[in-house]
Amino acid sequence: MFIFRPAIIGTTINIYGGKFKFFYSLHTIPCIGFEVEVDWKSIYFSGDTFYHPQQLQAISNQGLISQQRCKQLSQINFHCDLILHEAGVPPIHTPQQVFLELEDNIRKKIKLVHVASKDVIPGLLSAKAGVENTIIIIPATNQTDNLKRLELISKIDLFQTLSLQNIMWLLDSMHLEIFKPGELVMQEGQVGDKFYIILNGIAKIYSYKLGCEFERYNYIGDYFGESALIQEHGVRYANVSAVTDLHLLSLERHDFWFIFGDGFEGQGPVLLKLSNLANARQCKSIQILFKNSVFFDFTPAQKIGIETIIEPQLINDGDILWNVGDEAKIAFIVKKGCLKFIDCKEELLSPYLTSGTFVGEVSAMYENKPLTTSVKAVKNSEIFILKKDNLIKDGILRIQIF
Repeated sequence: MFIFRPAIIGTTINIYGGKFKFFYSLHTIPCIGFEVEVDWKSIYFSGDTFYHPQQLQAISNQGLISQQRCKQLSQINFHCDLILHEAGVPPIHTPQQVFLELEDNIRKKIKLVHVASKDVIPGLLSAKAGVENTIIIIPATNQTDNLKRLELISKIDLFQTLSLQNIMWLLDSMHLEIFKPGELVMQEGQVGDKFYIILNGIAKIYSYKLGCEFERYNYIGDYFGESALIQEHGVRYANVSAVTDLHLLSLERHDFWFIFGDGFEGQGPVLLKLSNLANARQCKSIQILFKNSVFFDFTPAQKIGIETIIEPQLINDGDILWNVGDEAKIAFIVKKGCLKFIDCKEELLSPYLTSGTFVGEVSAMYENKPLTTSVKAVKNSEIFILKKDNLIKDGILRIQIF
């Protein structure tokens, strides 16, 4: 969910509508601060630094820093609407007393960081910790909301194939819904009519239905609710409740089909992936992934990536999945039944392949080398096939698993 850009000192960098100017601060380890301006409002953030104009001048007079550097460190932009300044323990941090010498109108704009509230001296204010204490200097507007939503959508792999036209429809059709901790978003067994994307917060997705029990947590950028919308009168296969304050972007059934079906002209690539995901979940794919020690640690987005490309398949006792020397075309996850390696050294290392086991020669797929194993079913079984092309295209082969 993160995109990294280098912080270039001494120039203006535009990031999501904000004009950032980064600068070096003065500390025992290299640190930077920045100024940012959006819609004529601005914030100054000091970074870890030592700010004391008189002492900085004395250091410059000793030839330890240049006069130009001294000027840059001493001249804070007090015209900013909000000043977040560190106030750690001197001499490698800024002494609080220096702020008491400033004019009242400037001092009121300063919020101290890198210091406990109990240690802030009278006459100064600290920045309170916690999302609930976020300082808002620019009220949200439709433009900023759309930028935030566009940023979120751009980071969701599922939507990478959407056209600009479809993205415009998506932004225009999504509605914000807010749930409090513990509040139910959707209930298992009910007919579903909405698709959800998490804008902020944590959601718990779970089922206590006998034989289908599972529990997982979704975070910013994760989505849910697609399974019930794929079918005409589909029902929810799980409950969803808010763990924290939960902000969701919802999409009605008719908008879901219009946007992801490429304007009712057929099944677009997003809808095809979601259909595969719904089919996989009907086959209890998520429960199988949780049985695998590697897939268990995947993020929700990575698990969904696997679910969108797996294909359920029945195999009979005695069927050969592949032989030594064959081209590496598939991998598979065992859902139910039992298979084994034959005619290879792995036959001794892993005698039986049971539910939750991932089997595939990753290096052979990636490097286009012949297979070094043979695999045979030793009873009627159910497996999830993962085709080589999908594994490579979705980047799953970067994970070195056998």
